[in-house]
Amino acid sequence: MKSELRVIALLITAPILMSAACRNKPAYSEIDANKTAKVENSNSGEQASVTPPPQPTPSPVAPQPQTRQFKPPTFLDPTDGSIKDLPSYPGARKTNQIIGPAEGTNAVTTVYTSADSMDKIAAFFERVIKSNKWVVSNKLIDPDVSEWVLKKGEDDNAKVSVNKDSKTGHMTIFMVRSEKLEQPPK
Repeated sequence: MKSELRVIALLITAPILMSAACRNKPAYSEIDANKTAKVENSNSGEQASVTPPPQPTPSPVAPQPQTRQFKPPTFLDPTDGSIKDLPSYPGARKTNQIIGPAEGTNAVTTVYTSADSMDKIAAFFERVIKSNKWVVSNKLIDPDVSEWVLKKGEDDNAKVSVNKDSKTGHMTIFMVRSEKLEQPPK
């Protein structure tokens, strides 16, 4: 009889204790992000608060090196970021563009993708290169890769590279155009 009473008492008190425990759950809205966290070490009964690391003392300000103002390349169209004497392939989608100085030159690298065939893209660039009076210093035409290394005078260089993606069959077109930076007066 005693064991039956214990079981009944346990059955009655268990749901009460469980509901009381469930009512006091912390909510994310109650968390104060500005409050310092407390770290509890399970091996000791003490609590320690986490303090931020000490801030370094400021040192005297050193003179900054002279920096030149960035000047966009002269061949860059300011309205749409295209290269004036090396137009992009029609219908190609621009995926990336980097503009800035590199190794003594002002350079632009633009990446495009197209679903058109290598033959169609290569024919377009052959016409564009000729009509914009580029001198071809190196050329490779292949079903999976086409590449033109171009020069105009002493200061202007370009490279067009078309690569076929073996998984998708789409073409990735890399266009790099550069001009020598003006030398600062001495």
